[in-house]
Amino acid sequence: MSPDKPARPLTGRKVLMIAVAFFGVIISVNVYMMMQAVGGFPGLVEKHPYRASQTFDKTRNAQIAQGWRAGVAWQDDVLEATLTDRDGAPLRGLIVTVDIGRPATRQGERIITLVPTADRPGVYAADLILDPGRWRAEMTAVDGAGATHRAGAEIWVKAKE
Repeated sequence: MSPDKPARPLTGRKVLMIAVAFFGVIISVNVYMMMQAVGGFPGLVEKHPYRASQTFDKTRNAQIAQGWRAGVAWQDDVLEATLTDRDGAPLRGLIVTVDIGRPATRQGERIITLVPTADRPGVYAADLILDPGRWRAEMTAVDGAGATHRAGAEIWVKAKE
C-alpha cells in the first residue's frame, strides 16, 4: 500500500504565478497580432501627405473643369479603361496606365500600360490575370498636351469554381 500524498495547498504565490502566466499569454498574443497588423499595412498612401493635400483642391477642380469621364473595369482577364469627354465622345491618343494592387498592402503592386482597342474608340485595354479577392485600380490618363485625368476603382475577383 502506498500512503496518500497530502494535497498541496493553494497559496498566494501559486495564484500569482497562474495570474501572471494567464495575462502573459494574453498580452503576448495581442502584441503578436498587433505587429502582424501594422507590418501588413503601414498606413501610408502618400510619402508626403501634407504636401499632397496642399494641391488636392486645385488638381480636383482642374480635373472637373476638364470634363473627362473615366471608368475602369476588369472582366475575363482583361482590364479596361473607358474615357470620354464631357459630351460623351471617345478620347483618343491618350497614354493610359493603371496602378493595380491590393487595398491594404503594396506587395504585388504593379503598373499596367493600357493600349487603345481597335474596334472601340475611347477604350484602352490590357490582358491581366488577377488572383481572387479585392483589388484597387488607380488609372492615370495623359493626352499629348499634358492634361491628366485620374480615376480609381475597386475590383472584386471571385474564385473560379
